[in-house]
Amino acid sequence: MMITQIAGVGVKEEKEAYHTENTEKMSRIEKMEYLRDLKKKMDKAVEELNFELAAKIRDEIFKIRKEMIKHEV
Repeated sequence: MMITQIAGVGVKEEKEAYHTENTEKMSRIEKMEYLRDLKKKMDKAVEELNFELAAKIRDEIFKIRKEMIKHEV
């Protein structure tokens, strides 16, 4: 973790605070739980004003949801 000084205020810069899972072998229930966990991590990133990380997590959530819908058809 790195701390950057901006106008006398320390700002934490987190490296990847999450890692992506291979969801191909997950059951639907496992995927739903994983999505719930990702949502919590995204919300935490937003609270910490880490919008870049929040956007990455959001994109991962969209990707998984899209795959789930694709497999339902």
